[in-house]
Amino acid sequence: MRHDVSASFQIVSQECSADELTRLVRLPGAEVHSKGDRISGRSDSHYYKQSIVRICSPLAGDASVGAHIDNLLDRLEPESESLSALPQHCVAELWVKVSFEPSQFGFEIRPSAMERLARRRIELIFSIYSE
Repeated sequence: MRHDVSASFQIVSQECSADELTRLVRLPGAEVHSKGDRISGRSDSHYYKQSIVRICSPLAGDASVGAHIDNLLDRLEPESESLSALPQHCVAELWVKVSFEPSQFGFEIRPSAMERLARRRIELIFSIYSE
């Protein structure tokens, strides 16, 4: 059975610019987009509807869902106070994308990871695809 897992953490805001978000929470190596920026360089590109600061898990696609989540949470640990103090209009999200061949695919999220997410007010969002 083949599967591919990736994960990213992002902070989004309709009210803050990406520069303001990066001042609130320091995420080295983050991808940064401000509300109104073009999504791509194409002339017919859509625009970002909110400002985004994003970091991606560097783990390989065959790593487990839990390993990707733990990797991102470990990288966010130095900013835990800043994350907990984000203004209400900012949303912290951890996205996990899972794609797999048509068959069963299971994964687990340990209670300790769920507690770490909740303590930092991070939403956990899954995007699951069967190939």
